[in-house]
Amino acid sequence: MGAYRIEQITLLDPIRRQRMQTDISMEDGRIRGLGAPPSAGEQVIDGRGLYATCGWIDAHVHTYPHPKTLGVDPMSMLKDGVTAVVDAGTAGPGNFQDFYQNWLQKSPLRQKAYLNLAYMGISEGTVELQDLSTVSLEACRETAAAYPEVILGFKLRIDPRVCHEPEKALALARKLGDETGKPFVVHASRSTLPIDTILSYMRTGDIYAHTFAQKTPGILDESGHLKPAVLEARARGVRFDLSHGNGNFSFSVAERALAQGFLPDAISSDIHVRSKERVGSLALVMSKLMACGADLWTVLELVTGKAAAMLNLPEDCTVGVGHEANLTLFELHEGAYSFTDSDGMPKMGACLIAPKGAVLGEQVYL
Repeated sequence: MGAYRIEQITLLDPIRRQRMQTDISMEDGRIRGLGAPPSAGEQVIDGRGLYATCGWIDAHVHTYPHPKTLGVDPMSMLKDGVTAVVDAGTAGPGNFQDFYQNWLQKSPLRQKAYLNLAYMGISEGTVELQDLSTVSLEACRETAAAYPEVILGFKLRIDPRVCHEPEKALALARKLGDETGKPFVVHASRSTLPIDTILSYMRTGDIYAHTFAQKTPGILDESGHLKPAVLEARARGVRFDLSHGNGNFSFSVAERALAQGFLPDAISSDIHVRSKERVGSLALVMSKLMACGADLWTVLELVTGKAAAMLNLPEDCTVGVGHEANLTLFELHEGAYSFTDSDGMPKMGACLIAPKGAVLGEQVYL
């Protein structure tokens, strides 16, 4: 777009928890000024009634839209305010090259990925981790080494529907993590393993997905208190991701955890072909967490600076002169809003975050 300007917008800095009403001038994909005088030839966007932050990060999605996978094309996420995503192990060593060449390289979003331990990732017609003899740690190591700027670590699902020997699978992930120095993400929903056992395999930087799921093994005990193993894991640096998905976000679990001071390390949507209708958008998941007791600054930080920290991304989550243009635009609506968790339970909230688009480099997506 060359030079453009967003006038009279409210800029929020979640890291410093500061706000200012200003004009944002951009040129050649970078921030030229905040509150600077107009420049000839600028295209003007009316920012009245809008808010802006640095671009949102969705830390757990599935964006490998091959016909045999559950991934979605991430382009629609830009209009939902998301400028960076992390694919949560849709591809494995057997198809990651296709994912990279045909999708990751061509995407206007900033994209990173976790590599699935399963050779063909989460693909129709494959056994995933039902037969662990099909897992090649050598292929995982070689693929991760071939794409060091893209692959953040590894992913495994120990859901009994796709993994018959969950503890052996965890041992493989631990071995791979130790050998490569990269973290792994575990999807443990529905697992019959105790959470103590699962977390015992996890080290600093590893990520426990679907934190607020109302399913075994669960982060809460029968009385609704956080299990000691969860608190011990967080203390040693294990990260906990919200990752809503089709069936892994419960208002009851989230409310009780937040009441005990336990926030996720990131808010993420886990959008894929089977969850997109129920999840909607990252902004809707943020609104749901606010309905459970989180404030606006907190949810914004959990999709910017906190998400970047969880993923060890070199993201500069500030909007400053000279920085790359990387903005999320949204509205805030106050009133009475009805939300539904992934178990179909309703809840009223007083705030709705409504995404209006994004700016990334020289492009505006409205």
